[in-house]
Amino acid sequence: MIKNVTVHKMYEEFQQFPVIQYVGEYDESFNLIKLFNPFNQELSRIFGTYQWALIGSDEVFFVEEDSDFQERTI
Repeated sequence: MIKNVTVHKMYEEFQQFPVIQYVGEYDESFNLIKLFNPFNQELSRIFGTYQWALIGSDEVFFVEEDSDFQERTI
């Protein structure tokens, strides 16, 4: 399943910057397994966190959890 995902750049104030939407791919258990930015660059998950890093850079993003997502898709 493909869905827009809200992310925030780490180490910046969430309230001072516009909302960023990336594209996420979810498995059948509604776990986010892949994340892509608007340039179709894949991000790598930092396991044990809600953070994803842009491969080949020092940019890290926090993925905002969508608590209603599983309820809306069942």
